[in-house]
Amino acid sequence: MKNNTLLERLDGINDNSVNKSIERNLNHIFITRQGSTLIRVDDYGIPDFNHYDSREKAIPEIIQSIKNNIREFEPRLKNIRIKYTPDDSSLLKLKFAINATIERDNAQITIVMTETGRIRVLG
Repeated sequence: MKNNTLLERLDGINDNSVNKSIERNLNHIFITRQGSTLIRVDDYGIPDFNHYDSREKAIPEIIQSIKNNIREFEPRLKNIRIKYTPDDSSLLKLKFAINATIERDNAQITIVMTETGRIRVLG
């Protein structure tokens, strides 16, 4: 598949390796703050949302930022849907559920962000 890295192509492609590759890539994107990379792409990563004074104002922009980053930097995913999932256990946590389709075989996958901020791809 043209969107896999050279090492992934040499290792052989299967559903698990594609899911792990997507998981790694999304984790790299979402732990990166915009403007902090050496690459010449200003919109890679997530911007700082600390200037918002309420969740209601921040959530739509966070969702749009997540969606834009996935569209731009993870081209294997299509039909991206992101939903804020409230967590009443902590006022400092924001959780989002991401659903998308893998381009090569229209397989539906679910992507979740764990409490620690890590991305997990569920096949």
